Amino acid sequence: PDLSSSTVQTARGWPLWERWFATAVLSGYKFISSLASLTMAPGVDIIAEEFAIHNSTVSTLLLTIYVLGYAVGPLLLGPASEIYGRKPVLTLSNLWYLVFNIACGLARSRDQMIAFRFLAGVGGSGPLALGGGVLSDCWNAEERTRALSLYTLPALLGPALGPIIGGLIIENLNWRWVFWVTSAASAVIQLIGLVLLRETYAPVIRKRSMVKYQQPRPDAGAPEGREGVTGKISTKLTTAVRLLCFEPTIQLVSLYGAFLYGLMYVAISSMTELWAVKYGESRLTSGLNYISLGLGFAFGSQSGAVANRWVGLSHKLLHSCV
Repeated sequence: PDLSSSTVQTARGWPLWERWFATAVLSGYKFISSLASLTMAPGVDIIAEEFAIHNSTVSTLLLTIYVLGYAVGPLLLGPASEIYGRKPVLTLSNLWYLVFNIACGLARSRDQMIAFRFLAGVGGSGPLALGGGVLSDCWNAEERTRALSLYTLPALLGPALGPIIGGLIIENLNWRWVFWVTSAASAVIQLIGLVLLRETYAPVIRKRSMVKYQQPRPDAGAPEGREGVTGKISTKLTTAVRLLCFEPTIQLVSLYGAFLYGLMYVAISSMTELWAVKYGESRLTSGLNYISLGLGFAFGSQSGAVANRWVGLSHKLLHSCV
C-alpha cells in the first residue's frame, strides 16, 4: 500500500465526526482534571481541622499544590508524546492522576495530602500538555479555532463547577467522597478514550504503518533503545526551556497566563472562607457563588473564539484585495 499519502496516514484525513469525537474526548479529560483542581475548595477548612492545620497558608496549599503539578507535568509529557504518541501518554498520565486522586481520599495526614495532590496534578496536566498537539493533529489552521473553543470551554467551566459539585458532595457525604466521585468520572473518560480514541500524532501513525506493512523506516539505521529515547526527550525538554527563557513573546504570554491563573486561584480559594465562615452559608449555597465565574469563563472563551475567526477572515480579505 501507498504510505506516502498524508490524507490516509494523519488524523486530518479522518471523517469529520471522528475528529470531533477526538476533540470531545480530550475536552472530557481536561474537564475532569480542571474540575478536580477545585472540587475540594468548599471543604478545605474541614480538612484543615481534621489534619490539625492551623496555618492558613498551609491549608491553602492543600488546594493550590495541584496547580504546581500542572507546571511540572507538561515538561515531561509533551516531549514524551512526540516519541511514544499522544494516546499512550494521555492514557498513562490520566491513570497516574486517577491513582493519586484516589490516594487523596485515603490520606491520613497533612503531608500525605499535599504529596498526593501534587502528584495528581502532574498526571492531570496531561490533557493540558497535549491539548494543542492533538488539536493541531486533527484540524488545519482554518478549522482549529472552532475546535479550540470546544476544548477550552469545559476546561474553564471545571474550576467554576468544581466548588458547586464539591459543596453538594460535602453537604451530603464527606470530603473524602469528593476525590472518589471525581475519580469515578475520570475512570469513565479513561475507558472511553482507551477503547475508542485513536492515535493522532502523524509521525507515530506513519511509523506504525511501516511496521504493519513491513516497509523500511527512514530512521531504520538510527540507534534505538534507552539512550536514544533519553536523548530525544532531553532535546525536546531543553528546547521547551530555551523557548521559555529566551523568547520574549513566549515569556510575556506565559507570565500573563500565570498571573491570570494565579489570580483566579487566589480568589477561588478565599471565597469559601468568605461565604461559608464569615457569612454562615451552607457548603452547597456558598458553592453557588461560583456560577458567575463559570458564566464569565464561558462568555469570554466563546466570544474570544468568534473574535479570532473574525480577525482571521478580515486579515485574509484584506490581503486578497491588495
